[in-house]
Amino acid sequence: MVAITDHHSVEYAQFVQKKLGEKIIVGEEMSTLEGHVIGLFLHKTIPSHLSLEDTIEEIKRQGGLVYIPHALDSLRHGIGLENVMKSANNIDIFEVFNARVILKNQNTQAKNVAESMGFLKGLGSDAHNSQALGYSYVTISSFPTKQTFKKTLSDGIFHTQYLPFSAFFYPKINTIRKYLS
Repeated sequence: MVAITDHHSVEYAQFVQKKLGEKIIVGEEMSTLEGHVIGLFLHKTIPSHLSLEDTIEEIKRQGGLVYIPHALDSLRHGIGLENVMKSANNIDIFEVFNARVILKNQNTQAKNVAESMGFLKGLGSDAHNSQALGYSYVTISSFPTKQTFKKTLSDGIFHTQYLPFSAFFYPKINTIRKYLS
């Protein structure tokens, strides 16, 4: 199972899901006023630049799961600890390992926050291109449905590996490629 969470759109994830079926989770990474948030199991694109609270409400309205990526990464628009605390009751999954962080202690801090607050832990490759796929993933024992996803994730085995430093620049390279196309 793979979650495709492009920034500001569910269109590509829906396209891939139509080709490959339910093993693709349709998601989106939104830029809120407070930082990045991911919605999983979405049906339509959620506008960016809403408040964190309104974005979470929109994810829940679609029956989706709220996933907080790189929450403590100030270099990449994490929502920060204060906003984590404010939204704690609405967070379904909290990323404790992001393969593309530069300051690795942020992953340790995120894990400590997740454990102290009792969050379900997640991880992300934060790929941004095909060379970055598969660096970090969770091995699960059975194919989950939307209803069993959280339980299956909680029982999973985490495999974590950092991307090379150059991966930090993949989003900028992608932007330049789009601009030149």
